[in-house]
Amino acid sequence: MSSDNPNYEQQKDEIDLLQNILFDKMNIESESPFQISANIIANIDDPKMEFHLIITLNNEYPDKSPDFQLTEENNFLSSAKLNELIEKLKQICIEYIGMPVMYQLYETILSFAEDEEQLLINEKLSEIKLEEEKKLLELKKKEEEEKLLEDRTYTPVTKELFEEWEKKFLEKKRKENKDKNQNSDKLTGRQFFMNKNIKIEENEDEIESEDNIISTTKEKNEDEENLEYNPDLYDEDIGNIDFDKEDEDL
Repeated sequence: MSSDNPNYEQQKDEIDLLQNILFDKMNIESESPFQISANIIANIDDPKMEFHLIITLNNEYPDKSPDFQLTEENNFLSSAKLNELIEKLKQICIEYIGMPVMYQLYETILSFAEDEEQLLINEKLSEIKLEEEKKLLELKKKEEEEKLLEDRTYTPVTKELFEEWEKKFLEKKRKENKDKNQNSDKLTGRQFFMNKNIKIEENEDEIESEDNIISTTKEKNEDEENLEYNPDLYDEDIGNIDFDKEDEDL
């Protein structure tokens, strides 16, 4: 018994019991003061996280909380989650004052490690599932495209078919150009209106010209009516002219 540690025997008994439970998972690093270490790994295949716990017992333990250090050796756990776990262990130490707490700390860390490992497994399974679903969708899309190609019917292009198509195509183009030219000869509303005004002006000019001709003819007739016969202007006496003879000569 250590003379400066009144709780030595009680602490030793707890450590011996813990060693019988954990076997090689726990190491006694020192007996004055008592210090133990343990590597804690989840009981699963291919674990990703490994926790390393060091517990140091003061002379007043179990009436005072032990000191401990906790690390995650493989850095799979975020610092935030690790700090969360450490705070939880501190709270357990307070709750277990006056009672053995080392095995409870070990079990709490082990349970936490298994939960986190399961989360990693679930995430991995989700990724695998999403990848498989993506591959299935791609395969289904490919099958649908192949089926669509199989359902389509194609006519092989030959020289005769091409010449026939070319003939129809050129004929269609000629018809379109002809229709386009015919449409271009049609007057727009503005052109029709302007042409109408031009024709009206031409008609008015024709009417005015006809009026002038009629007026001229009328004046001429009036002049002829106003003519008076003057016998002095002729060499022969009109009474001696033989009109019948003149007709015979003609």
